[in-house]
Amino acid sequence: DILDATKGPNLLLLTYNVTLFDHTGWKDTFANTNSDQRQRGYAMKWQRKSIFTPQIVINGIADGSSAGDVPQLVQQARTARAGMGWSIYLDANDTDVRIDTTAEMVGRHDIFVILYRASDEKVKIGKGPNKGKKLNHRNAVTNVMKIGEWTGGNLTLPLPASRGSMKPGEEAVVILQEGGAGGPIVAVAKV
Repeated sequence: DILDATKGPNLLLLTYNVTLFDHTGWKDTFANTNSDQRQRGYAMKWQRKSIFTPQIVINGIADGSSAGDVPQLVQQARTARAGMGWSIYLDANDTDVRIDTTAEMVGRHDIFVILYRASDEKVKIGKGPNKGKKLNHRNAVTNVMKIGEWTGGNLTLPLPASRGSMKPGEEAVVILQEGGAGGPIVAVAKV
């Protein structure tokens, strides 16, 4: 299954629940329209005529729909990162985010802080094609905040809140994503 395929010390699965199936009469308890916009951003970037679930997006580089797709997608993302032509180090502590890089000038990259529920949670589906099934949700995203932009060079900026202000069971990660939602993710750091 997808959850098992995405386990690993260098992989972080974040679940962005979408409202795609709300029309079936059951609303996903974790779904939000921000996740819908993120999914549509990828569809537009990749010139897709439709969206689908389940969808696995690896580092904003490539997507698939099954556990069998994961190893190839991870390798594709690693190859893309190795071919960037510059190096980058993203670090986050309790109060700041720091970017160290060899890139003096690049296109716009957005810096996001993503909050998520650091757990597996089973949700029973009330209606639709999966009615009655209990589906596992890992690391359901609860909030995505843009905290800045980066266009090259070293940068330090403050986090919007300290780690100590987070709710119990909540975790955070900072991502650096080219051109915002829909672009490649070039660096990640847990807060």
